[in-house]
Amino acid sequence: MSAGEQVASETRRNFCAECLSDLFWDPENGEQVCGKCGTVSPSTPDLTVYVPQSGSRQESAAPVDPMKSIVERELNLSTLIDGNDIDARGKQLASNHELKQLRRLNTIVSWDSSNRRLARGLQEIERLSDLLGVNDAVARRAYEIYQKSFSDGTFRARSLTAMAAASVFIACRDLEVARPSEEALRLRTNVNEKKFRHYYRNLLSNDRTVSIPNPMTYISRIASKARLAGKTERRAFEILDAVKGSPVLAGKRPISIAAAALQPRSRR
Repeated sequence: MSAGEQVASETRRNFCAECLSDLFWDPENGEQVCGKCGTVSPSTPDLTVYVPQSGSRQESAAPVDPMKSIVERELNLSTLIDGNDIDARGKQLASNHELKQLRRLNTIVSWDSSNRRLARGLQEIERLSDLLGVNDAVARRAYEIYQKSFSDGTFRARSLTAMAAASVFIACRDLEVARPSEEALRLRTNVNEKKFRHYYRNLLSNDRTVSIPNPMTYISRIASKARLAGKTERRAFEILDAVKGSPVLAGKRPISIAAAALQPRSRR
């Protein structure tokens, strides 16, 4: 093998051609740089991101959640060097002092207190969305609500978990999706109910982030659980359509309005 071929081979393996140390991708300048001697590599790395699968010596690789990546890019979150010691190709890296120092400096430089709180809140929203079984659209909307309240400085949340839970519930309301009950929230998560209700009321008072849900979205779910006839369900839709916009319904829970619309026909 010639010297040029050997250098190309070393470069393709993400090793420095000069000192054989690991190369690191610099996204700002669009180049690979040696972490030890500073040599810039002319090659372009494989930018496919992988996460390790635990429990196997021969680690297989799986793509990172695309929704999380999109949200992080939209919110301008900094790149985080985690503690998995896995390179861009899914290969296990040997833990060394230089890598630990790089991880420490990345944390200091890239993450101020504001970014840390924002990122932690987004992680809580993702965790709670999974626990409560809401879809990706609700999670995305919750991200937007949380970020807007955070960046506007409307109020400072002392409990990120409670604030994240409130954002998820407001997102359900905003998208007219049947939201989980507070009992489910209490049983499945460790959210402080008092703080949750406080942040939920604050978000409700911010009319820039929420809209009034439609009681019709609850009709089918209630009718199905109560095993009501299709005729009863259709009549309930007619009732809600007739009283739509009535001031009498102001401040009433949408699910209660839906149940009330189903009640007259179910008694016959």
